[in-house]
Amino acid sequence: RFMTGKGLVIYPEIGDKLDIICPKAEPSKPYEYYKLYLVKKDQADACSTIMDPNVLVTCNRPEQEIRFTIKFQEFSPNYMGLEFKRQQDYFITSTSNGTLDGLENREGGVCQTRSMKIVMKVGQDPNAVIPEQLTTSRPSKESDNTVKIVTQSPRSKVPAVEEPGKPGSVNQDGQETQGPSDGFLSSKVAVFAAIGAGCVIFILIIIFLVVLLIKIRKRHRKHTQQRAAALSLSTLAS
Repeated sequence: RFMTGKGLVIYPEIGDKLDIICPKAEPSKPYEYYKLYLVKKDQADACSTIMDPNVLVTCNRPEQEIRFTIKFQEFSPNYMGLEFKRQQDYFITSTSNGTLDGLENREGGVCQTRSMKIVMKVGQDPNAVIPEQLTTSRPSKESDNTVKIVTQSPRSKVPAVEEPGKPGSVNQDGQETQGPSDGFLSSKVAVFAAIGAGCVIFILIIIFLVVLLIKIRKRHRKHTQQRAAALSLSTLAS
């Protein structure tokens, strides 16, 4: 049954199947025409399917029963198949008004008049506490009084608003403390500086060795030329 303002909430698991059935028309009742869409949360809340509608099934054949099966799977072998993720909500609604003329309505319809929407909470526990309820609940009077006492106590050595050790905070001595991110950045700068200095020293050593090798080769060539000249003169003299 669709609850007013909420619709129908179900909790399928991955691997489950959901059958949407458009029943065959009964002789004593008028046939109702609907087009069902898979929409986003804001579209379901606004009962609007104008932007990017994903049509699931159209109930427009009174003479036969129409069945549409949704399989909750994370990966679909079909390119156009539906895929679902755990811990996420999915929404089905219809903005038709039940008549043939209102089949293509994109706003309002039975979503607004009958709260005809299905909320599918895939892979979620129906008994779990919703986090929003914890964050949006108002604090009690005792907690308000406690906060005031802590923040206004002159004996408190640690400020209640500012926390020491965080970037931009001030400790009880009035000095700015360096956060962990600043220390990490300074250590990285020191490491890079040491690496750069090591590279410069290594390059200087290579240059020194190259110059020394060139000088040694020049001396060796000069000594070889002198010995060759001495041998040629001695040969001529003999």
